[in-house]
Amino acid sequence: MIGKEFTPSLVKLVAPPEFNDRLDAMLADLQAGDFVYEEPQAGESTYYFKHALTQEVAYSSLLGERRKLLHERTAKAIEQLHANCIDDCVTAVAHHYGRSGNVAKAVEYLNRAGMQSARRAAYAEASERLSQGIALLLTLPATPERDRQELAMQSALGQYLIPSKGVAAEEVKVALERARDLAVEYGTEEDVFWIVFGIQFHYIVRLELTTARAIGERQLALAERLNHPAAQMGAYVALAQTLLLTGELEAARDLCDRAMTLPRELPDFPLGDIGDARAM
Repeated sequence: MIGKEFTPSLVKLVAPPEFNDRLDAMLADLQAGDFVYEEPQAGESTYYFKHALTQEVAYSSLLGERRKLLHERTAKAIEQLHANCIDDCVTAVAHHYGRSGNVAKAVEYLNRAGMQSARRAAYAEASERLSQGIALLLTLPATPERDRQELAMQSALGQYLIPSKGVAAEEVKVALERARDLAVEYGTEEDVFWIVFGIQFHYIVRLELTTARAIGERQLALAERLNHPAAQMGAYVALAQTLLLTGELEAARDLCDRAMTLPRELPDFPLGDIGDARAM
């Protein structure tokens, strides 16, 4: 239930107190029976199940509610034991909270695991973790708080699907369009602009240029209204690319000329709660 590997200190926090005095003897019996083996390490040994089937049989022998309780206790024990380095354990904690039925905590840790994977440029893994988290999140009752959390996660998912799947992938459009709809309700115009910026390039790369142009014209109008150089630069360049592909070279050059008049050092763009959606 704890996993294929475990430490005595973790077992002591998860097991009922009456087992603690007998733990060393029980571990010795498991080793003698060739069920687990010990790997001595600095500070504390780690134990491993020798065979996955042994672990699975032991896990299957537990009743469902008992499993949930032990998963919850295991997640909390890992949090306690690794409080100073919890980032090293986010995937394991997410797994245990997910199995315990604690959806909110499972979503929290899946989101953290996704962000951690993205920082390592493991974008496919980041997308998988975020997708799992969103699926769990949507099992919770609909509330503004849940929708804002989904907005942040869908925005990130769309961003990390681009390097792993390609901007033309259908999954990118689905994630970003859902994020856009949520941003209209819970975000700012700036949030909406940068999410739609990703959708715009989805259609450009797919050469669906009529749709891309219509989006680009709306984006340009919004950028001019916001009067922010970063948004204006994005709108000019994206629409210019579309016009270049439709053969409207003079109009594309005019947009590029307008972009060149913007400040060379663009200020940061306020993105509210959706983080790095601008990178899309």
